[in-house]
Amino acid sequence: MKVLVETTSNIMLLDPHTGDAIDDVVPTLTRWTSFLETRTGLGQVRVLHRGFRDEATNEEWLDCLKQSGDLSLAIASFISEFGVEDAPGTKKPAVVLEQKIDEIAHSKPTRRKG
Repeated sequence: MKVLVETTSNIMLLDPHTGDAIDDVVPTLTRWTSFLETRTGLGQVRVLHRGFRDEATNEEWLDCLKQSGDLSLAIASFISEFGVEDAPGTKKPAVVLEQKIDEIAHSKPTRRKG
């Protein structure tokens, strides 16, 4: 699985597992590894989105970002093109969460007071 990450300070990181450079200026699309997991735990890397297909490349991500000019729009566009549904750690749309809450609320028996 690939993830979109950024460093939290002006440091560039090199993942020894993949050889991928995590840029210190723009977010980077890379494979999730134990190196990134450790750096995330240390607060050096922030995950912007989890769950991109393996065929997505960092070059395609950078092209999308350049064309968009806006980080939020670029991420949304890239998710729509290369995102994996139900990837671990991805957030569900609010509508889906509200539907699940309604389903749970209606399926639970209610207690009578008194």
